[in-house]
Amino acid sequence: MKSSILARFRLPVLIVITSFAAMFSCVDENKEIDIPEPVNPPIVDPDTVKTDDLKASFELLMPDTLVFADGDTLMMHFCATPWNLPLMDSVSVEFIDTAGVLYPYVSVWGFDMQRDSTWIMQVLASDSIGSGDMIRVSVKTGDTILLSKPVVLEMIRYHAPVIRSIDILSGKVSAYEKDSVAKVLLRTTPWDLLLQDSVSIQLTDTLGNPDQTCIIQDVGMLADSTWLLNVTLARLSKGTVKVAVTCPDTVILSSPVEIRKVTFKMSSVKIGSDYDMKYDAQNMSYYVNLPAGDYSDMKIKFNFTGGDSITVGDSAFFNAIYYNFDLNEPVKATLWSYGLHKDYTVKIDVFNTNLPVVTINTPGGKAITSKTVWTDGATMKIVYPDGSPDYEGTLSMRGRGNNTWSFNKKPYALKLDEKAEILGMPQHKRWILLANYKDRTLLRNDAAFWLSKQTDLPYTVRGQYVELVMNGKHMGNYYLCEHAKINKNRINIDEPDLENPELGGFFAEMESYYGYYSDKKELGFWSKTYNLPYILKDPDIDTISSTHPAYKYFKNFIEEMELVLNNEDSVRKHAYERYIDVDKAIDYALVNELAGNHDFYNTWPKDGPHSCFLYIDREHRLCFGPVWDFDYHTFMPSRANQWEALSISSKVNQWGGWWGGGQSQSKFYYTSLLKDPAFKQRLVDRWNMLKVRFAGLPEYIDMMADSIRASEEWNYKVWGRIQNSNGDENSDINLTFQESVNKMKEGFEKKFKWIDENISKL
Repeated sequence: MKSSILARFRLPVLIVITSFAAMFSCVDENKEIDIPEPVNPPIVDPDTVKTDDLKASFELLMPDTLVFADGDTLMMHFCATPWNLPLMDSVSVEFIDTAGVLYPYVSVWGFDMQRDSTWIMQVLASDSIGSGDMIRVSVKTGDTILLSKPVVLEMIRYHAPVIRSIDILSGKVSAYEKDSVAKVLLRTTPWDLLLQDSVSIQLTDTLGNPDQTCIIQDVGMLADSTWLLNVTLARLSKGTVKVAVTCPDTVILSSPVEIRKVTFKMSSVKIGSDYDMKYDAQNMSYYVNLPAGDYSDMKIKFNFTGGDSITVGDSAFFNAIYYNFDLNEPVKATLWSYGLHKDYTVKIDVFNTNLPVVTINTPGGKAITSKTVWTDGATMKIVYPDGSPDYEGTLSMRGRGNNTWSFNKKPYALKLDEKAEILGMPQHKRWILLANYKDRTLLRNDAAFWLSKQTDLPYTVRGQYVELVMNGKHMGNYYLCEHAKINKNRINIDEPDLENPELGGFFAEMESYYGYYSDKKELGFWSKTYNLPYILKDPDIDTISSTHPAYKYFKNFIEEMELVLNNEDSVRKHAYERYIDVDKAIDYALVNELAGNHDFYNTWPKDGPHSCFLYIDREHRLCFGPVWDFDYHTFMPSRANQWEALSISSKVNQWGGWWGGGQSQSKFYYTSLLKDPAFKQRLVDRWNMLKVRFAGLPEYIDMMADSIRASEEWNYKVWGRIQNSNGDENSDINLTFQESVNKMKEGFEKKFKWIDENISKL
């Protein structure tokens, strides 16, 4: 066998055993030693517990003969019961001969604790060792003395013949969980024996016959010149094997090793009177939301399955027993099983529900009451759940939205005084706080953004769930996201060129609310041929007017495009490709169709889409996107049921209003595009390519629902159910959060199935 790590030096011997097992103590039968009757109460505080109350023992997994060379250092691994026994000030370790007299030629000069809670005892040997001397390790703890089995010492010189042997360093049991491997550590004497081409390694049963229950996956050499065997079981939950090293002239067998497949996990963490803390699977943390206070003496109970114990710092804790903890700071708790470990964080979230906290204060605590007038001089601070800062600065703020502004929980537009990166999102001045009040799940916008990211749409709005505290009041769950703008970090197109409009970019919105709100300054038009509402967002009414050449250029572009789309012969000749980026149009359509986005084919206040963005790119083509505004009437099973009925009655051209009229009978460009067989085939091909990605949405929804579950509880306490003259917008008024999430997934899955079965029939 060969290895790239060829450390050519004399190697210390390592002996390892598993942690947390109750080990038997090896006691000299010829010597009177005071060992109390074993009892096993929980260990609470190692600094105050009495040794007499413990079942104290330790074990060294050593060969019967320890071979030293001149000036050699031994690194002996051992396990103590309790595991933290070597931490106690009253514990000492020394070497004695068989008569119980101190053996002066081997001395202990240090301890190191390993990650698996075993201990390394560093031992220095002098060249005065007499070959054949027999010694024991003596551990004194209080009035108790624990002795190891006798070990024979042998001193060799470097020129002497090398004895061949195998030491198993990972103990009697090597465990692993599903989808992993057991790790068996070993060392050979000489240490480089396994580097020789003539040497092979395999597993045998306890009688030395080739073993069929365990499989060596691979073998590697570690930096400390030990060898690592990755082993799995073929069909059993455990098996006992030996490691066999075959040399040209002999076969060397190790001591038995048990390979075991285990399952262990924290099942719950309870705080106070059996109140379950919430679990964040992504971060393996248990948390509870409590108001600010002193939590230095909190009663916590760990419940786990398949594990040995929990360690926190230097202390061990056991199953289903209350212990007191200081939870003013997060606590790291490690669950152990056969040397394997899992780290969990136990913490109290104070008013932030494990989400970043956005704190905004306006001058004099002034309320934000206008969608058009900016309130200047506000301050904003953003901190992560662990208290680390993300942003601090000044800004202006105003309300935003159309129908959403009428609700008690309001959305806001933010304009930083200076560009900044926020929560890992690229720097910009303009940001939005979405309230998602109409959405019981709070997830619909984020889910639509996820669908968009599965496509090749060049820009998807980035966002992060946060807790909002405004002027000292907790406002619940908000979605802090980017404001769609022309920018290299957002809609990456040319800025508008007011002198030469045909050379610049344009950003617009299809918005059926155009002209509906008298207090809203807008620059737009209803198109001639398709009667669709366009509002210019960049350049906007603060920059140009309806007489400006840039406005006229954009309007003429739309009118020319619509004339081409309204001519079936031109469509079949693909003339529309001069005006429309077809790939983006298809991806945008699939996202909206999967979500059943009512905003694209709504009937109020006038037939036509709203909150639908588009822009003219550097190729001077109309591009659809980014996707936006999915909190209203999306992902609804009731609509999916309607689509299923349409499928049954073969009305396959009624695609939710996009493709042939639908509920509102409003026109849109896809009706015309589908008259081109080439476009139809591109649409079908694109669906078949993306549907595997889209199918992951329910799993993503579950993950995000778990991530905001605690926040949603607080949000619901603050705002309650939606109150609106039109009733509950998504028919979730009588549902719990989880029921609404399940219904949302059901709506998506039904629509996904319907599209997959019918898209080829268009």
